[in-house]
Amino acid sequence: MLRRSLPLILALTLLGSPLLTLAKEAHPQPKGVIVKFVASEIDLADSEGKAKAHRFAESNGLTVKRLHKHANLALLETSQPAHAAALLKKDPSVVFAEPNYAYTLDETVTNPTDSRWNLLWGMQNRGQVVNGVTGLPDADVDAQEAWQLSKGSGVIVAVIDTGVYYTHPELAGNMWDGANCVDEAGQPLGGCVHGYDFPRNSTDPKPAHSHGTHVAGTIAALADNGTGIAGVAPEAQIMALRTDTVDQNGLSLYTEDIIRAIDFARENGATVINASFGGPDNSLAMRDAIARFGEAGGVFVASAGNAGRDIDTEPTFPAAYDLPNIITVAATDSQDSLASFSNTGAVSVDVAAPGVHIVSTMGYPLLQEANSPEASPTPSSDKAYMEPAEIEDDALFGYDYMSGTSMAAPHVSGIVALLAAYKPSLSATAFKGAVLSGGDSLGSHDGRTLTGKRVNAFGALASVADASVTGTVTLAAHVKNDNGGAATLPGFTYKVDGSAPRSFASATTTLTLAPGTYTIAGVTKAGYAVSAACTGIALAVDDVRTCLITFDDGPTDTTPPVIVLKGANPQTLPLGQAYVELGATATDAVDGALASSSITINSSSVNMNVVGTYAVTYTATDAAGNKATATRSVIVKDMTAPVLTLTGANPLYLKAGQTYVEPGATARDAVDGAVAVTITGTVNTKVVGTYVRTYTATDKAGNKATLTRSVVVTKK
Repeated sequence: MLRRSLPLILALTLLGSPLLTLAKEAHPQPKGVIVKFVASEIDLADSEGKAKAHRFAESNGLTVKRLHKHANLALLETSQPAHAAALLKKDPSVVFAEPNYAYTLDETVTNPTDSRWNLLWGMQNRGQVVNGVTGLPDADVDAQEAWQLSKGSGVIVAVIDTGVYYTHPELAGNMWDGANCVDEAGQPLGGCVHGYDFPRNSTDPKPAHSHGTHVAGTIAALADNGTGIAGVAPEAQIMALRTDTVDQNGLSLYTEDIIRAIDFARENGATVINASFGGPDNSLAMRDAIARFGEAGGVFVASAGNAGRDIDTEPTFPAAYDLPNIITVAATDSQDSLASFSNTGAVSVDVAAPGVHIVSTMGYPLLQEANSPEASPTPSSDKAYMEPAEIEDDALFGYDYMSGTSMAAPHVSGIVALLAAYKPSLSATAFKGAVLSGGDSLGSHDGRTLTGKRVNAFGALASVADASVTGTVTLAAHVKNDNGGAATLPGFTYKVDGSAPRSFASATTTLTLAPGTYTIAGVTKAGYAVSAACTGIALAVDDVRTCLITFDDGPTDTTPPVIVLKGANPQTLPLGQAYVELGATATDAVDGALASSSITINSSSVNMNVVGTYAVTYTATDAAGNKATATRSVIVKDMTAPVLTLTGANPLYLKAGQTYVEPGATARDAVDGAVAVTITGTVNTKVVGTYVRTYTATDKAGNKATLTRSVVVTKK
């Protein structure tokens, strides 16, 4: 073990740091093709099925790299993954074929006795200044309050990432043992060093990059150890699953390695998977693996991505998979605003969590050559914090700021670990429900995530706490009839955290609620204005809080709201593609921005399997009952060209003077069936030379396919 003295603080420059770009700007290219076979045709569970798979690959000019019998999948090597997948998916023995997609990490760059606790604004925000930014008090996950109930003891959290520096002093005590590990098919591996490295088929997941170590620290760094930071679940166990590869794409994570890691986590008892990566490619194989994990009771936490876009309309995966065990996470800053870089989505993104200027654990390789393709980049923040005398093995351990939805997701993974230790009998969907229901509602997030909330660890635990663990809110209500109104209190209602409306029992109502943070708001009634909601009511056990709501009569609202459609109108989609609803917003002169629940959407007429133009109607209703409607045209078009196949040789060789006989070609279209082929270009067999015949097939929608044949006339 090598140790030496180091300065307490090492100043580093943010701009120009290699960590800012982990992969090339162009979308990473896939490596190979993944094929799922129809089990009745090719069953990889038996030797004959494996032999059939090899023959299948050879007949298509491909090579088998790896077989996954538990999922009936094969990874086949090819230099043209997209072309190979398009051909193979037509084979009746194939369920699906897709490129082995590459995904990238979702980072943008960069009290307990723990010495840097004050920097962890996401855990406890008192309005302190972190990295030059003053926070908003209580814009945090209430970690200390949650630790009164759970610290995540014994829950295994798998981190699918770049590996973890498992000897870091803040992580070493919370690493998964791995002594009795099995592979993704359940076969013993003879012991793993706290995880597995899938691209290199190694039982040692020690990394060459600190992204995964930073994620792991946010989840489960030790607390109350007198140094550094603390994780959200400081007694959970980290299973390090390394899946990164450095190649022509830069640093990427490939589909096959990811699905192997997911299945490994399932087989080895992980309750939570943290997935701080993403890409635009929709892998069915990855989706199936996540579903398998959910069926085993596992929660899959995905970062929403850092492109600053709406992933309901421009999806990124795995974040946009519609699976009940996925929680997709956007990033917030220390003032509870969504980060400018964070992806959003009123359907696809569930909640937000702290993800800007997050300090966590790092490890920097010292002994690798500088030009090594997998050498760790220079730390990428304004300041990287190094403990003295902490060089061990081949890494310098420290702490660094990083930002991204990569940093937001592990806050949620830690919360799920707290829940799993507190209520281990709950299902994956119950864990997800607790995270979503227990968050703090933020009006600025409405319409940008499913819940409009930033997660709250204490709120999540409180949502599943025993009924006896409660506090009290005294709700006082008053009706003002000074403008001709005559309504009485029984005609009014209120909501707690956006729940179903409740009636007032009397002028003073006592609410008994589980510990958490609440918003109580009166429901607008025609002819009456309601006072501002009581927000941020923090309720602990035996607390008593008050809330006053006033209803004041005023002029009658007869103006309907204004609907604004999101995205294109008309919306043009290719035949056979899944319909994606773009959504709409509505604003009312009296009520302001209407909640999504006030807008109904009828898209039942859209049939993506039949060419045509369809109408999607949107109806918005304000509190006074005024309705507005809008219509979007959805045009379903056949946008796929026919498949054109030449008959005979190409090129075709003839002797001079020999009669040219046209071999012909055939064309089939997915919609129109057989399509006529037109042929142009002349061949003069009396003159030596090379002639080109052009074959064109056009379907009824105007989509064209073209091939050429070379006819070579040689001397006799």
